[in-house]
Amino acid sequence: METTLKSFYRLLCLTFLLLPLNLFAEDQTRIDFYKTIRCLVCDGQSIYDSETVFAQNLREQIKLKFDEGFSKKNIKDQLSKIYGEDISFQPSSNDFFLWFIPFLILFLLLVFNFGRYAKKKIK
Repeated sequence: METTLKSFYRLLCLTFLLLPLNLFAEDQTRIDFYKTIRCLVCDGQSIYDSETVFAQNLREQIKLKFDEGFSKKNIKDQLSKIYGEDISFQPSSNDFFLWFIPFLILFLLLVFNFGRYAKKKIK
């Protein structure tokens, strides 16, 4: 009986020691997510860095969503629906073409001019 009680106390102490580590990991995940969300009131600040009322309210809403069990992707999708793509510091994959098109135009212009220059040199 005494060894069982000692084992129980050891398990209980170990549980109380490891429980804050799990809570810290959840807090750190939420903080990392806050850093990816842009404050629409401030220029270039995340809601983690901003102290505006908007940022405070958004942090509170995100915390509630995390507590309800929503995933980061679900929360980000909801925020994008409400506030648009500007709410995220990480652009969606749709912006790839927006960044790729200028380089494609530059490449085509270089090829076209090189072809014209080569034709003039041959004549």
